[in-house]
Amino acid sequence: MLGEMIGESDSKKVASRVLPSRSYGPIIETIGQGHGKLLGFEVSDIFTYSTVTTEEGILYGKGRGINMTEEGDALKYITSRMGKLKDNGPADRFQGVVYYFALSPKFSRLDGTACIFESETDENGNSHTNIWKRK
Repeated sequence: MLGEMIGESDSKKVASRVLPSRSYGPIIETIGQGHGKLLGFEVSDIFTYSTVTTEEGILYGKGRGINMTEEGDALKYITSRMGKLKDNGPADRFQGVVYYFALSPKFSRLDGTACIFESETDENGNSHTNIWKRK
């Protein structure tokens, strides 16, 4: 069991650009936005992540973002993730760790915690993510 499911979100890739890399292939930087629930609160999500493909075909990425409620309560985060492309083109599946830093008391339960996530993106850049906190 992964632990307590604390959130899920749906997001969309908004823009991408290619950056040079000293190893493996090029780095793809992606900007996205979405919405979902975290600890039962409706949140919007804005994020940027960079992904590189290894020689073995494994995708490795790092990112950062912020979740905000409509009232302005915020939680920033950084991520580390690994995954693979799915058979149907640019679609992918990732698993990783998200590290949270609470910027308001509403999210203090997650301040300084590492949670596990799984994310799946379709060929149109639409993603669904589930997040679990270990018990």
